[in-house]
Amino acid sequence: MKIVVLDGYTENPGDISWAPFEKLGELVVYDYTAPSEIFGRLEGVSVCLTNKTCFPKEVLEKLPDLKYIGCLSTGFNVVDVEYCREHGITVTNIPEYATFATAQMTIALLLEIANKAGHHSDLVHEGVWTRGRDFCFWDGPLTELYGKTLGLFGFGKIASRVSRIASALGMKVLACRRSEITEEMRKADPQVTFTDEETLWKESDVISFH
Repeated sequence: MKIVVLDGYTENPGDISWAPFEKLGELVVYDYTAPSEIFGRLEGVSVCLTNKTCFPKEVLEKLPDLKYIGCLSTGFNVVDVEYCREHGITVTNIPEYATFATAQMTIALLLEIANKAGHHSDLVHEGVWTRGRDFCFWDGPLTELYGKTLGLFGFGKIASRVSRIASALGMKVLACRRSEITEEMRKADPQVTFTDEETLWKESDVISFH
């Protein structure tokens, strides 16, 4: 079985081994694939892995041997799923992709807003602190997150992880979502107060979209 990865660099710039895939068959990895290169690279291929290389109907129609498309991402909007369903092509995604890393980045951005660590680091390296009259140094107001309210607009796996970190910092957490809020969700994240969109906007000190 031949396995082709069309845009491997975005998933693996060199720090991860492709060995598990090599055990499954002949593996060919391309860092990037232009639309015009798809047909030549997938001729006679039944298994393909992609991230952002698109598979609209007009492309899929010209790949009769293709049986599986693995989307190395949470979304699969780059693939015409309806066409694949009608023609027996299996499409999968990775629902848990980067949940922890994305939540960590969200909190990092929140801390940057509150503490401006990057800004102050730049000023210190420029020697601004050494020219100050006082021992203490800050450039603009800093915000303590303890007791503040974080609003999560949309609530899935990433927002759930963000809510737990924010709660550990002493923040109150509000969340709203367009789909149903189940009792199971409430039990899994008791630190979150689920509310409506209007309340979220009114009562949150900062809002994160998910």
